Amino acid sequence: MLSIGYGNEPPKTSLDGMLTGIFQLIGAILFAIFIGYLTTQIQKIDTTRKAYKDNLMQVKAYMRFHKLPQLLKERVTSYYENRFSGMLFDEGAILADMNPLQRVGITAKIEISSFGPMFF
Repeated sequence: MLSIGYGNEPPKTSLDGMLTGIFQLIGAILFAIFIGYLTTQIQKIDTTRKAYKDNLMQVKAYMRFHKLPQLLKERVTSYYENRFSGMLFDEGAILADMNPLQRVGITAKIEISSFGPMFF
């Protein structure tokens, strides 16, 4: 295990052996950091979609609990899917950070374009 290169050059002194072990430990730590970072990035990709699906499941469970008619369930589900379609974010916080003119323009645009299948 304490070899340099392909294993055909073993460490010759105890200092060589200690340095080889230290560098192997550093390499293992760096590899673990890289794998952890990669895993975190992959999980971030799916976070929004998972939150959207969780909220959609909660809406469906709410409608089942209250025994809503099937047509109303379909309309609400269709509206929810079209309105949010995988994009969950804190709209209030985003709008609060904007200046009033931008907020009015965006709010007017959102209100015009948000009339989905729920509003026939």
